[in-house]
Amino acid sequence: MPISRQEVAKVASLARLALSDDELDRMTSQLGSIVGFVSQLEALDTAVLAQSAKSGGGALSDTWAQIMADVLDIPIHQQADPRNGNVLGIAFLAFLRLGRIRLDDIPGMVRIAKVFQPNPENRAVYDRLFAQFMACQKKLTPVFHALNRD
Repeated sequence: MPISRQEVAKVASLARLALSDDELDRMTSQLGSIVGFVSQLEALDTAVLAQSAKSGGGALSDTWAQIMADVLDIPIHQQADPRNGNVLGIAFLAFLRLGRIRLDDIPGMVRIAKVFQPNPENRAVYDRLFAQFMACQKKLTPVFHALNRD
């Protein structure tokens, strides 16, 4: 599904970004390319997610990786160089687009430092806390709406 110029303008408005016509055209084109890549990912069988790999600054924290494993109830693979995960991802997309690699090649190209296994005891605690969060969120929704009016 292509993304329209009007949708990009709406998102820019919500983010309080003032884009020129040229920037809006360029963003529409670039986001359209990203949507195309996402459609390739949608073709993958994700019915059963057996594991997840984490990168970026959050992946530097062993505690955060363990929380993710517990909450998602799947092993979390911590990348060996998580700070450069975005750069690595862009490189993979570029090589994929150039036809130098296949989508199936990428998982084998990512180095993993540690694997965090889910702890069922922790999961019970997070389930209880999430129920409290949802109760708070429901009551605070009118406040959030009031604070975010234009």
